[in-house]
Amino acid sequence: MASHVWWIILCACWLLVGSLGFSAQAIQRQSFTFHCVAWILPLIKVIVVFIMQTVDADELTGMCFVGNQSRQGLQFLLVPQTVYLVAGLVPLSLGFVIKLRDCLGGAGGSHPVVTSSSCSAAPAATEGVRRPPAAVVKPNLWQQAPSSASLTSTGLLAAFYVVPHGCLLACYVYEYFNRDDWLKYAGKQPSYETFVVKIVAVFVYGIACGGFLLWRRTCDRSVLTRAPAKAPSTLPAAGGRYVFGSAAGGTASQRVALLNEHKYGVASTTMRMHSTAPTAGGHFPCVDYML
Repeated sequence: MASHVWWIILCACWLLVGSLGFSAQAIQRQSFTFHCVAWILPLIKVIVVFIMQTVDADELTGMCFVGNQSRQGLQFLLVPQTVYLVAGLVPLSLGFVIKLRDCLGGAGGSHPVVTSSSCSAAPAATEGVRRPPAAVVKPNLWQQAPSSASLTSTGLLAAFYVVPHGCLLACYVYEYFNRDDWLKYAGKQPSYETFVVKIVAVFVYGIACGGFLLWRRTCDRSVLTRAPAKAPSTLPAAGGRYVFGSAAGGTASQRVALLNEHKYGVASTTMRMHSTAPTAGGHFPCVDYML
């Protein structure tokens, strides 16, 4: 039962952080409250079950559980799990609706496309205007596609958790409405496949959570240490080509030299630049940089 409560907390936190814009730090400050709710509610139900003496054994697996021999025990499973499923689907559905609305609203926007011809024609139009080199803005890859990553991870978790939960509830309903007939009439026998599906659905919860934790993207963020992705520079070079990496990581003099070369149309592919440190004779040595 605690897994169902944790699933509700997960759906609610995903809605608050992923769709409504709450900070993760504000959610983490409520972790003690989440733990209390997730463990106190199942503890109360366990105490009530022991007081009413409704614990029995499963005939197929031999495990002690509730609702295997009486309809009264099945009520302790049907009612709470139905409430859990509805309570988890409400924030999950709201989050999906908000995410899909944002994706569809953002897909209609048009972004200008920068080509090499437009870059080469731009300096000719502004020949007499000296402009400082534009600052290279490194894109935040984690913020560029939050909707697709969140939709994918949460959709997988919802599919692997909601579907077994629904199958388990269907098995409980089938058993609740037919148990009296199985005990009264010898001609009516229960379906063996229904009980197998019920057992498999119980274990799928752990498989779904384990698969989500071992997912490659989750492991890369929490366990593996990856170097941050280097954003390529969009600084144009001579001939309408782009220089990737060198202008973004070089010094200011290198960037100015590249801009001057592109502005005046230097045909040579070798650029000679003075070093910032003079020699003993007071001269500046020259260093060749091949583009």
